Amino acid sequence: MWKRLQRIWQKFLPQQVIRIVVLCVATLTIVFDIVTLPIYLLWYKPWHLWPFIYQDRSVQDDDYSDELVRKSTRTHLPEFYLNDCQTLDEAFIKGYKVFGPQHPCLAWRPILDRESNKQNDINIPCLYKLGEYQWMTWETLIQSINRFGSSLRLMLSAQKGDRIIIYAETSYRWFIAAQAIIKNGSVVATLYPTLDNQGVYDAIKECETTVIVTTNQLLKKLIKHPNKDEIFQQLRYIILLDHMENQKNKDIENLNLELNNNNQNDVQFFTYEQILQAGKKDFVFSKNDPDDLAVIMYTSGSGGRPKGVLMTQRNIMGLFKGCIGLLEFFLHETRRHIYIAYLPLAHILEFGVETFVILLGARIGYSTPHTLTDMSAGLMAGCKGDATLLRPTVMACVPLVLDRIRKAILTRLNQLGGPQFGTKIKLVDWTEGGYTTTDEPNPRGEIHLSCESLSVGYFKLKDVDREAYYEDHKGDRWFRTGDIGEMYPNGSFKIIDRKKDFIKLQFGEYISLSKVETKLKTSYLVNQICVLADSLHDHLIALVIPNKKAIERIWTRQIVTKCQKNEHENCNLENEKILRIFRKKMQIHARLNGLRRYEIPKHYLLVEDEWTAENGLVTASFKLKRKQIQHFYQERIEQIIAESRE
Repeated sequence: MWKRLQRIWQKFLPQQVIRIVVLCVATLTIVFDIVTLPIYLLWYKPWHLWPFIYQDRSVQDDDYSDELVRKSTRTHLPEFYLNDCQTLDEAFIKGYKVFGPQHPCLAWRPILDRESNKQNDINIPCLYKLGEYQWMTWETLIQSINRFGSSLRLMLSAQKGDRIIIYAETSYRWFIAAQAIIKNGSVVATLYPTLDNQGVYDAIKECETTVIVTTNQLLKKLIKHPNKDEIFQQLRYIILLDHMENQKNKDIENLNLELNNNNQNDVQFFTYEQILQAGKKDFVFSKNDPDDLAVIMYTSGSGGRPKGVLMTQRNIMGLFKGCIGLLEFFLHETRRHIYIAYLPLAHILEFGVETFVILLGARIGYSTPHTLTDMSAGLMAGCKGDATLLRPTVMACVPLVLDRIRKAILTRLNQLGGPQFGTKIKLVDWTEGGYTTTDEPNPRGEIHLSCESLSVGYFKLKDVDREAYYEDHKGDRWFRTGDIGEMYPNGSFKIIDRKKDFIKLQFGEYISLSKVETKLKTSYLVNQICVLADSLHDHLIALVIPNKKAIERIWTRQIVTKCQKNEHENCNLENEKILRIFRKKMQIHARLNGLRRYEIPKHYLLVEDEWTAENGLVTASFKLKRKQIQHFYQERIEQIIAESRE
């Protein structure tokens, strides 16, 4: 009897105890939620956000009754000190007064130690041990900008309108240098660190600059440049942001020796610290005008030759004012927020966000893609990632970071919302691609933009200007974005395609390459994909960097376990059996995602190479360089096509 009771106890009682414990915890959680709900409502006041969440995103512009032109639902901006600022000078002066001299604004991590990367990764030559974040106050920031800017004027003779190039990775010194150049009345020209040799050469020659701000690593690229003689014949001053004052640099010594041997002028080198020491913290600068050119932002060259986009002071301030309307709920609590900066400052997104965040009173902590997290490849063992120490509340992302997020979330993130204050969005029919404003259930077409922050044009590219910009009969200036958009009933927009990614196949079918890539990229088999086509063929070719674990699973489960493996075969991306199974699975995935027969790639090329900005196959903002990818794999593509004809 006792043993029987013991068996019943062991079999049933533990389960009952677990159920009771779970029920108690669930009950306590519900009670806690109910008790704390009034406190939450009083503290966070979520009803302030409801009008923003549920409002229409845009309204029809009555001045354009015959066209689909949408504008912001706002009729005025919320009160904020930036509203009355016409230039960046005014904004920083007022920001200093609003937030106070001791308010922290910029932070960076000092390098404590470094070692060579044993993995021989050319993109990450060194591993770093970094210290804790060090914070700079508003007072130090303003003094640094004044010292750097006055030094440019007094020591380098940089005048109003002179163009100065910044060719460096994102850092707090990049930010200070750019703001100092603008305050001096000069024009900052930004270059991506990953720009190819031809792009760097074209920008330097086009800007006719004699001053360049760069780093030791990128200086080596300039010294090894095929056109270095022409470059250094033009340059007179080089400012090294990461060079220590007592640090010897054999590259600099050898360069000056070579210039002397060629009877060329010496290039003068300055460290960041030398520039600050030579300047004056109370220097009086001449006042800048809202229509003064402030920035020339060179594109990454994904569509060919990099173009310099012209931004005036008015454009930049117009951008900020538009954002104020979107972030009204954010304005009263900006001081507690921290932004982590790791994207290229040479891009208008990062440059605009960082400047705007500072002027909102939030703080910026600088990072790099290789030190962002604890698992980042650029850190020495045991070193914490930047995000772990900084604990940011705000960050910017690029599509590559979000590629593996579930489709439902991506759809939500891709909605643009409505126009910001002062901006108009127009949808224009593109019948050739099959997009019109009369489409059901939602209007679709090419997105055209008009706003105060619209760039004044491209640098020395009048023909491109005429193609991209136009003025309508009402005198409004518009920009053809090349993006295909869809407008939802609440006035929000979603980018669904890219005009330049359309191609016509041999028998007249129009294909959206970006649409095909977006659909196929949701497969667990795919890490990165580039779809290629031309008008001489009736099919698509997909170049894929596959998910290696998925390939190994195919090899293990469908080839090895089914005894289909030949004794001489290995699990590699050129294995015909792996390729056949991969193709079949991708065709099924394509059909399930609504692709038409002619939109499904016929051939797949599986590659192991990583597509990075360093090897020139994607831009610095991680967009595919389709032409460069096609050229890189041209021989293998031709081989696939030839084999398919046999």
